[in-house]
Amino acid sequence: MKRDVVIQNVLYGILLSAFLILYFILSINSRLSADDFFFLKNLEAHGWWQSMLLSWNSWVTRWTSILWLNSIFSFYNLTGNFLFFHIVTLLMLVFALYRFSVFSMDFIIRNSSRKSPGLTALADLPRHSRFAVSFLISFFILTTGVGETFFWITSSAMYLWGFIAVCFMLAEVLRGEKSVSTLIVCVLTAAYIGGAAEAIAIPCFILLLLIIAFQLRKKMLKPTTAISIAVLFVSILISYSGEGRALRQSALPDISLLQSVILSFRSVAQIELYFISDKFLFIILFFIAWMGFGAKLPFKLNVNYKLFAWVFIAYALLCFIFIFPTSYLLGEIPPLRARIFVGFLNCCLLAFAGVVTGAYFRRPLFTSIISSAAVLFLIVMIGKVAIEQKQITTRYAVAVDKRMLLLKTYVDLGDNAAITLDPLPDSGLLLSSEISSNPTDFRNQHLKKYYGITNDILLKE
Repeated sequence: MKRDVVIQNVLYGILLSAFLILYFILSINSRLSADDFFFLKNLEAHGWWQSMLLSWNSWVTRWTSILWLNSIFSFYNLTGNFLFFHIVTLLMLVFALYRFSVFSMDFIIRNSSRKSPGLTALADLPRHSRFAVSFLISFFILTTGVGETFFWITSSAMYLWGFIAVCFMLAEVLRGEKSVSTLIVCVLTAAYIGGAAEAIAIPCFILLLLIIAFQLRKKMLKPTTAISIAVLFVSILISYSGEGRALRQSALPDISLLQSVILSFRSVAQIELYFISDKFLFIILFFIAWMGFGAKLPFKLNVNYKLFAWVFIAYALLCFIFIFPTSYLLGEIPPLRARIFVGFLNCCLLAFAGVVTGAYFRRPLFTSIISSAAVLFLIVMIGKVAIEQKQITTRYAVAVDKRMLLLKTYVDLGDNAAITLDPLPDSGLLLSSEISSNPTDFRNQHLKKYYGITNDILLKE
């Protein structure tokens, strides 16, 4: 084995270790927050199925993600923490990203008019362990609102697991095989996606329509595609028919189609501006790290502006597809957790740009040195973040636990007295379970109902 390969393997092994340490720290210090208290109280009061129906008829109709959320909370009641759930989530995310990247590249090669050696070499990259490691870590680090997307339990069940299901389903659809296992995966994932969150379900439905249009044009409509979109449609209808959807939508602003299109473009622009400004150093380091993969490809890339134009058009179209439904439904710029698909596209585009740049300059020795240096810097930075987050999130978790123990001891104070709580410390990369100084705030109300307290709960100013 060549010396530079050994060095790369060691560096990526250390990088993965640093990331796993950070992920473990955040996982073990993850705590209930905001809507978590609402859903957990419903589960304890009404049971696994009935609590979903209660939500379906009240203010949220995301039936499959709530059933999964209830399962998570049932396990939480046994263990007292979310560590196991976060570990399972990470493993499923790795597996989903791997299958999607491999089968999507195979699909592109099968349907490409030119079977170039360069395209074949690019298609082999997702099968390499170092590639998989670097892409996973970049997706985690570069995602907008890491704590809200990965560690807020309610959000992760609806958005992150919805994204995981999309990756699994599209992998099978693009592979197009006829087997019982493929059928089971497509049915289960499509059903979950339709009842997970509108920001996941509607863009996925549009993607399947585009795939069907492509397959019909090629006169090769696959059963997996037809079954997936049929099940997804039924699951979306179940969500749409819930009374909670109408109640929730009535509280949101009503905007025109043109206004929602303009809002979507504004949303994408804001997301990209935040992405570039907030993650700038990580973007540069990951880009240089990706160049190392491109420099090792067995060809020198010729500049093909047509390819770059198509990549940019596809990227812009997908960004719009992923953001428009949420902007239209909410009538405002989507929250951080709804931007997971755009974050994924950013990572894909960054990886493509880095690999192509490395293949274009074709200086293996120089590129290997600077890419190794970039990985080394990433190790140092993630290690630094892990040390800082250990102190911050541990302090936060201890404070939350003390608050929870305190609330368990309260009884009815009478005379409309209010319970005033000290502010929690900074939660770091975790979503804070902080309440408000306004006792009518939904977070205060969820916390109050969860502990069965009759007096108002508010934050000390």
